[in-house]
This record gives sequence, structure tokens and C-alpha cells, in this order.
Amino acid sequence: LFFKRDILAAAAITANSFGTARRLLQDMGRHSDAVVTPAVSAAFVWPAGNDTDAILRKLGVTRPYMLALATWEPRKNLTSLIKAFLSLKKEGKIAEHQLVLAGGRGWKDANLTELVDRTSNDKVVALGYVDDEDLPALYSGADCFVFPSFYEGYGIPLLEARANGTLVVCTDIPELRESGGKSAIFIEPDVASIRGGMLDALAFLNAKEQKLPHDSELPDWQSEA
Repeated sequence: LFFKRDILAAAAITANSFGTARRLLQDMGRHSDAVVTPAVSAAFVWPAGNDTDAILRKLGVTRPYMLALATWEPRKNLTSLIKAFLSLKKEGKIAEHQLVLAGGRGWKDANLTELVDRTSNDKVVALGYVDDEDLPALYSGADCFVFPSFYEGYGIPLLEARANGTLVVCTDIPELRESGGKSAIFIEPDVASIRGGMLDALAFLNAKEQKLPHDSELPDWQSEA
């Protein structure tokens, strides 16, 4: 109700991605005065050799698993993610995997909550809010991080996953092109494409037999200053 009015009335606008800046111009006719993209601090990286499994045990997560981190709201598209996961599970293509959902409840999430409740026996694990101190280990232990949002302003969780060497599967929108990096697997936000992205991620990991190497293009706050 107020966003467009506030944008047009502001003395200056700073956007958190070039994609957002373009949307502001296209949709509201307002140029951004600056674009300042987020970064991730070194404190958010899980050091090699740390006991990842101890954190996973505390959270009730077992490997192998795929991870999603999002508030439960429609634009995050978690319902399609769960349906894609369940269809692969039914076909026996990811028989051992869990789908771990981190993030608190949001709005218009009644149908999603019901779906999660019905599928807990199918290895869909809802953790709710996860403390920042535990998130790096959760990212690090995942086979892939799946982020099928319809819209994002930037997509900071993609930076966090990349910082911990985790392969990213995300929607092909301009904002996530910026945060996903060159190694990301880009998909459309529908069940069939999400399925394909998850299978592509597992095939990549099986071929490499290792986590992704350190992402040398990952921005940090020092380099962005």
C-alpha cells in the first residue's frame, strides 16, 4: 500500500541489487542513486575440520539432505519444492535424502503447513528458526541448497551457501543471477524444473565426489568497502 509512494517521495534510493534497481525503474520510473550489493562475513563460514555432524545431531538432521532456507510465504515457492522432492522420492531417485526446511512461519502459509505435516514421514524436516551460529554447519552439510523463489531483492542465503562450499539450485531471475554465482544451477520456478535442478546437483556432486572449491568470486564486506 505504501511502497510506491515512499519510493517516489524519497530523497535518495539505494538498491541492494542491479536487478532491483531495474525493477524500480521499469515499474515506478524511479532511478536508484546507488546499488550496494550484500556480502557475507568470515564469521559465517564453517571452518574445515569442525564437527558438522554434532550440529546436525542437535538439529535432528541426518545426511544426506537437501536444504532450503526461507520464511514460509508464497513468493518463496516452498510448496513446489516439496512436491518436486516428493516426486523424486516416490520414483526412488533420492531414496535416502531428507529435505530440510529452515526458517520460520510467515503468512498465507496454511496450505504449506498442512503439506509439511502430511509429509514428515517422507523425510521432509521442518526445523523452524535456526540460530545464526548453527546455519554455517547446516549449509556445509547439505548436498545442495535449493532456492526456488518467484522473486527476491537479492538472495543473501545464496551467498551464505556459496561461502560454505554448497552447490546452489535457484530460480533464473536477474537478482539471483547476481547472488548465485557462476556455479549455480538455474531453474524455472515449477515442479519439473526444480526436479531437474536437484538431479543435476546430485549428478555434479557424484561426478566431482567432493564439495565445491572455495568460491574466489564471493564478495565479502572488506572487499566491498
